[in-house]
Amino acid sequence: MSDLNTKIIPFEFTAQQASHAFARYVSRNKLNPTEIFEAARQERVKPVYFPAFVFDCEMTTVLQSECTKREAEEVGTVFAQRELQSEFAGILALSGDKVDETLLSLLEPYDLQGLKDYDSALTVRAEVQKAVLSAQEAFEKLRPEIEQSAVNEIKKTLRDYTSEKTQNLSHSFNSVNSKSILLPMWVLDCEYRGQPCRLFMNGQTGKIAGVPPRSRTKMLAFLGAGAAVGAVIGQLIWMAVKTIW
Repeated sequence: MSDLNTKIIPFEFTAQQASHAFARYVSRNKLNPTEIFEAARQERVKPVYFPAFVFDCEMTTVLQSECTKREAEEVGTVFAQRELQSEFAGILALSGDKVDETLLSLLEPYDLQGLKDYDSALTVRAEVQKAVLSAQEAFEKLRPEIEQSAVNEIKKTLRDYTSEKTQNLSHSFNSVNSKSILLPMWVLDCEYRGQPCRLFMNGQTGKIAGVPPRSRTKMLAFLGAGAAVGAVIGQLIWMAVKTIW
């Protein structure tokens, strides 16, 4: 990454701290495989910078609706028009192809006040993923979510009506500003029974996302223990019933 206009969020956690955090995360569920816990404990983690864009935008939404409202025993129909000016700031969209947006939403928030000017010294020991989307392409991925948020807000102004049927809806962006940034993530990349397992940690806040596979051995042992307990309880109930009768 050589674009000097790109901003960067430095890592706030060392490899050792990330490993300990992953190990605690995996150990919370007793059915998680021991192999993944050991991979975390052995510091098999790597620092990765994921390319992204942060957007600020202003948008105008116009809604025209056919609404009904009950007055005493009569139902009246009116045509309502609403206009909403919306501002959105600090919206993130990944521009690489290695992590989907749902995972990013689990790792947020990133504190964008911590953005620094790009410095190659900050990335010398980290893998930097390649960007594959332009700012326009990344914004188009966000657009439905932004527009739906505005629709939800504007329809709140029609709550006094019994029903609402949208006749016309339009959105126009008055301004869109973007900034290229690099987001720090620690990645635990390992395998369990030939299946890949990847866990991610926000390199700024320490928040972790990802679901490890369940250990088949531990699940079978758990089910066996449950069946044994059930058998004992069933026997005690049977003995109690025999005693009563």
